[in-house]
Amino acid sequence: MLKGRKKIILGAVGVIVLFMLYTFFFTGGETPGTSPLVEESIEGNVAIGEDLVALLLQLQSIRLDPTVFNDPAFRSLRDFGQPIPDEPVGRPNPFAPLQ
Repeated sequence: MLKGRKKIILGAVGVIVLFMLYTFFFTGGETPGTSPLVEESIEGNVAIGEDLVALLLQLQSIRLDPTVFNDPAFRSLRDFGQPIPDEPVGRPNPFAPLQ
């Protein structure tokens, strides 16, 4: 009885190993959809582009009232920005050999 079970277990393990070898060598070792390289569909890009165009059209329809610039609150605003000092420039081509 024990020898019969060993044969069945070894046969099942052999079938599993053969299936794994077949999957690896004949199907490229990957199941569909598990590749790290993802291919995007064109339809998705078009939808993204359409959303962007719709947003740009909404922004284009916005009109700014020029009386805002004459408001005392706007005129009281001050710029506290600081100028950025010039930094020394490196070599034109940093990968060129040193002379």
